[in-house]
Amino acid sequence: MSEADKQYRLSRTDPHMTDSGRTKPTPAPAAALILLRAAGRHTEVLMQVRHSDIAFAGGALVFPGGKQEPQDSDSAPAEAIDDPDTDNTLRTAKTAAIRETFEECGLMLARLPGCRERVSGEWLRRLDGDRRRLNQGEQGFRELLKRESLQPALNDLVHFAHWITPDFMPRRFDTHFFLAEAPSSQKDTHDGRESVASVWVRPEDAITGSEQGRYRMLFPTRAILHRLCGPHPPAEHLRLAAETPVVTVAPRLVKRGTDTFIQIPDAIGYRFFEEKIRRD
Repeated sequence: MSEADKQYRLSRTDPHMTDSGRTKPTPAPAAALILLRAAGRHTEVLMQVRHSDIAFAGGALVFPGGKQEPQDSDSAPAEAIDDPDTDNTLRTAKTAAIRETFEECGLMLARLPGCRERVSGEWLRRLDGDRRRLNQGEQGFRELLKRESLQPALNDLVHFAHWITPDFMPRRFDTHFFLAEAPSSQKDTHDGRESVASVWVRPEDAITGSEQGRYRMLFPTRAILHRLCGPHPPAEHLRLAAETPVVTVAPRLVKRGTDTFIQIPDAIGYRFFEEKIRRD
């Protein structure tokens, strides 16, 4: 059963999802980072399998990311002088995406003062203990950045997508997705807490794996992966993303006969724009 199916069923019993006038849940601000690397003429993306015990999307194949925290807003403006996005909402979301990627994957998109290159894998190994403390809530990301004089590489992130969970679901997120090239000298390692496996995969192969039942995948993840298909290197994906306006996506339920679909408007440019909700 897909996540959409589960959430649809929950929405039929959750008091917030009725038409009784009760307030529906407010979407929590969130961010995700889609890391790209070259694979011949194609591009691979880094994806993770979420722990099955996690309440939302447990066991699903996802991009690194999660809910924004107050510290993301605190650390973004001071460290984002060279960031082309003047919108503090996007700066905060970028910082959250970088923090979540470090916590979940061990990859840090950051620079030392005066350096054009991002920190190396060798340099980053000294922060293994900090990563554990971040994951356990014993240390803040802003504290780590300040102590190490690190500047998040916000200008390396390209805004790619913006999805808001539909109001018929009991758990809602307002999520900004960003693209960035993966640090070539760093090695990804899943944290074993939120994610239990990592995989570099071509978008086409991830979609096929989902259709064949090898991967569990959310509707937004599948739709976004369709936009990344094709024989393009990472630089081309980044260029296209920078030139394409981001349209906010808010899925809806559509009934056709006895079938119900979760759907986004075809006109906004997504190749994959609807998914049938199974009732079995």
